[in-house]
Amino acid sequence: MAKRRLKAEDVDVPTTADDVPGGYACELVSFNHEIGHVQFSIYAPIMPSPRPRVTTRGTFMPSDYRTHTRKLGITMGHIRGLLDARGGWDASARFNVSLFFEAFNRPTGDLDNLAKTILDAGQLHRGEPSGAELWTNDSQIDGLMVFRCRGAGTEHWSDTRVVIARIA
Repeated sequence: MAKRRLKAEDVDVPTTADDVPGGYACELVSFNHEIGHVQFSIYAPIMPSPRPRVTTRGTFMPSDYRTHTRKLGITMGHIRGLLDARGGWDASARFNVSLFFEAFNRPTGDLDNLAKTILDAGQLHRGEPSGAELWTNDSQIDGLMVFRCRGAGTEHWSDTRVVIARIA
């Protein structure tokens, strides 16, 4: 079965940052159920994962980061809904993930921290409101390639291309 390239008008998901409150949007680019390959774009600002905060009451991530990953998870949840409607998605498999960050200005933050944000958002459980659950735990990711460049986007959002391939 050949990969299906979906056009923006074929999906019921906002495809520009202007279409979504808060400026988060996504677009399914291709999906092949048989080989477990999906490619999608996220149009949103990507906040690098910060250092955990340590207090006398424990360790936690800052609330603005938790809010950001929740919004990204909800956005990525739209993609998961499309995958389920087109044959399903096995979130318990093992994966290779490629991330391409493209922004108006070079994205700030280290590449590993940018990647961590996407990985955290991709594992938000479906029990949470509109969570993505593209994988149940980021320990399932055996391969990770991360790239960034200056190019498309605006000062307020970037184009992040996510490619996920199931490992047979």
